[in-house]
Amino acid sequence: MRIFSLNPCPPGASAVATFNVALDDDVRIFNARLHRKQDGTYRVYAPQAGGVRVVTFSQPLVDKITDAALAALMELCANDRTAA
Repeated sequence: MRIFSLNPCPPGASAVATFNVALDDDVRIFNARLHRKQDGTYRVYAPQAGGVRVVTFSQPLVDKITDAALAALMELCANDRTAA
């Protein structure tokens, strides 16, 4: 699994970041969203088209994608701080 093209959302947006994920060499998902829940935990949501999710994930896969997206976001934020 590989996260690519992760973009942090502006403050006040419902999502923390949007990103693309390659689940393997054959499957890529574009415009997934990383959200921070009220309890402080994070969760990934599938992209939508016409207000409907275009793909669903099992809970174990949600957890793996969430961990990968959060790690990519933290790496991006760390790189932004060191570049300043």
